[in-house]
Amino acid sequence: TLLIAAMAFAGCGSEQAAKTDSKALKVGATAVPHAEILEIVKPLLEKDGIKLEIEPAVMDLIVDTALKNKLGARGLRSICEKVMADAMFEAPSSHKKTFTLTLDYAKARLEK
Repeated sequence: TLLIAAMAFAGCGSEQAAKTDSKALKVGATAVPHAEILEIVKPLLEKDGIKLEIEPAVMDLIVDTALKNKLGARGLRSICEKVMADAMFEAPSSHKKTFTLTLDYAKARLEK
């Protein structure tokens, strides 16, 4: 009965939940989960003594951009690279100890 209750509860989602599930399925085709793609950059910045912090909304922006442009795993990765390219170049010379990837920063890089 617990399984039946769980299945019934899962079927009661809103349209937004269905959209989120669709996103998860489409992005799930990548070899690296989308939330981990930007995590690859962290060790690179740490070598320069910089801690990378990522606002959760940035990941939604990246996924939404990939879906809007009908991009696959390589496209998702290229979006991440576009968002981080300037930061990877500028952050080491900024002498800051932390770089926070904000939604506004990511949007500005994607609009270039």
